[in-house]
Amino acid sequence: MSVSTLAIMCDIIKEYMHLHCNQIWIYNQKRNIPTDFRLYVIVEYAGAVCYSSSKKHEETIDGLKTINAQKMQETIRINLISADPEAINRVGECIGALSSDYSQNVQATMGLTIASNPTSVLDASAAEVTRQLYRTIIEVKVLRAYVQEKTVPCYDDFSFEISNEKGIEL
Repeated sequence: MSVSTLAIMCDIIKEYMHLHCNQIWIYNQKRNIPTDFRLYVIVEYAGAVCYSSSKKHEETIDGLKTINAQKMQETIRINLISADPEAINRVGECIGALSSDYSQNVQATMGLTIASNPTSVLDASAAEVTRQLYRTIIEVKVLRAYVQEKTVPCYDDFSFEISNEKGIEL
């Protein structure tokens, strides 16, 4: 099973910025906005574009194998939030994390490429009920290949049937 791009991004940022594991998480995890003054990082998947998809067959000792591959350009948003200006002041450090030596090693190991420069950096600060919440959104592109390998069933073993038992209306 492959590791998600979001988990990889979280690991790179956490290591480089010396964040505690409760200061960084993947978006939509039912977490409340923290009330202290530490920096928090939320990494979210904003979409992707598939720019290549291929299928090939390969002969193996066990028989024929199908290899499906997709090359994707994923858009990742990194949200920095804090109750003080740290979310704005540490933007450069977060961008630096993505091109650090640690990041380069992780990218080589995991077979992905993180763009050197973000596509945008936005100030999304807003006034909360009782205080100002500082928030910066960094958007980056990640190139990643996904590969699935499956054994091709022998022609004699292949069967196909459509029936109402499978829930398909005829």
